[in-house]
Amino acid sequence: MGLFKREAAPKASPEELQRWHGRSGEIEDAGRRSWEVVLEALKTEPEPELDDDMEIQDVVMAPLGLAFDEEQRGTRSDSMRPSTSIYHGTRHGRPVLMNQGAQRSGQKGAEVVWICAATPELSIKADDGRLVGDGELPPPLAAALDQITAQPKLWSDLHLVGGSEGVVLKRPIKTSMHPQAWIYDLWLAERVADLVGGAALQEPDWSSTYLPYNLDQTHTW
Repeated sequence: MGLFKREAAPKASPEELQRWHGRSGEIEDAGRRSWEVVLEALKTEPEPELDDDMEIQDVVMAPLGLAFDEEQRGTRSDSMRPSTSIYHGTRHGRPVLMNQGAQRSGQKGAEVVWICAATPELSIKADDGRLVGDGELPPPLAAALDQITAQPKLWSDLHLVGGSEGVVLKRPIKTSMHPQAWIYDLWLAERVADLVGGAALQEPDWSSTYLPYNLDQTHTW
């Protein structure tokens, strides 16, 4: 699963990127902004010094405070198992784990963001392009979701769950999904943690296929 796709045409000026650099916490509705602006706003670290051995994933993720690793996962034989891109590190004092590709069981690919900060029990789902609570939400979070405009291509198929093991967002990889969905998923998960999250939790084992709330099962979308 690539970080960028052909549809990702630049839509932001250098001045706009500079204005939003490192200010993701001030964005109330990321869907109204181009992926370039949201990515720039999510940056917390300096740009890396480039060398010939660096992967594109390292170049993109280093300014986000995340390291890149890759594993083969799934139930097929070793030579046929699909790979999963894994990104892990610390952002705003909280451990963060992201992955893209094959998950714990089966071959169904997904994108995952896990922010390790405990929250009240909550669940958010996509409903016709809107982000809505699947049950009651803390008032600050419910008010924040009301400010996010409906966008069927961007906010589709995702499921976000919060609780004692942190905030986990997962969505299946589909050809119809937004080409840079992972950028907006990271923003959304951190937005939830900022609004209702507590102290940082222990860093998870990035090489494990475990996800809280049964989200490591393929039937949980």
